[in-house]
Amino acid sequence: MTSRSYKASGKYTFGGVLLLLLGGLLGGFGLGAAYIYLLGIVANMLLRCLVVVGFVAIMSGWMVFLVRTAKIRNTRVVLLISSIVLLLTWYSSWVFYILLVFDSWQRGLSEVWSYHFQFPLLLKRWAELFIDPKMVVESMAEILPFGFVAINGQQLKDIPLLITWVIEFVILFFGPLYQVVYRAGCLFDEEKQIWLPVKEEWTIKYVDEYREIRNGLRRRDTLPLENALKEISFYQIQGQESYAIMEFYRKGSYIGPYVTITNVKAVQAGPRKLAHRAITVIKKLYIGAELAAEIYDRIERGYKMNEK
Repeated sequence: MTSRSYKASGKYTFGGVLLLLLGGLLGGFGLGAAYIYLLGIVANMLLRCLVVVGFVAIMSGWMVFLVRTAKIRNTRVVLLISSIVLLLTWYSSWVFYILLVFDSWQRGLSEVWSYHFQFPLLLKRWAELFIDPKMVVESMAEILPFGFVAINGQQLKDIPLLITWVIEFVILFFGPLYQVVYRAGCLFDEEKQIWLPVKEEWTIKYVDEYREIRNGLRRRDTLPLENALKEISFYQIQGQESYAIMEFYRKGSYIGPYVTITNVKAVQAGPRKLAHRAITVIKKLYIGAELAAEIYDRIERGYKMNEK
């Protein structure tokens, strides 16, 4: 049995990067436009917050889907391309915002919706303004002293509106970016060429030999670990003060080749008080898919027998 901890391979393809970039921009521009138009008609602060949360959730989910579809295992590439996508999405939403505000001032808010439903004309005007960042900045500066939508009866303008824009940018940019880097960083099985997005935890008996296992792995001796894995077949005894948690990484019914074992040791924290201290025995260690599936089945059978 080889013993190596999981480390992302850093692999990616040009086609995968292109998919993430173009797919992200396509989804981001459309979602950004929908976001602006929703905020244009929603004046209640709570509902506006829900729109912001919805944007972050949907954009995050879309970007994670693209990263996994493109099979990009390089965090730096994901971070770079996602940052470009999110910055351009934010900039595009500004362009839509400017068009909405100025058209509302000229035509009235009641007429602007039918005017903006002329999609070819809207996209043409959007493209012309998109490639003119100087005009975008000047237009936003022109909106700032007057504001646009009254929130809970209060017209936001000047410094309060500027602060709102800054906070909005931080949430809309860093929210999805964190989610993409964090959620897209799940384990990838290079042999099967699939992601292992589901982490499943089982509570088992405390692993007494954890020092021997860790020392053995440092010496590249896997025998203590192999012996411990062969004995893992017991669920946690109810009321047991110290226990261990074994984590498997899977996709559907397929159990991936990596496992994590964490001891949770009960220590005396007072006359009548126990505290628990986590001790990592192994972390995302490769043991092979066959052995991982065998251990998983043994633990699962042990739980089922206990339930009977």
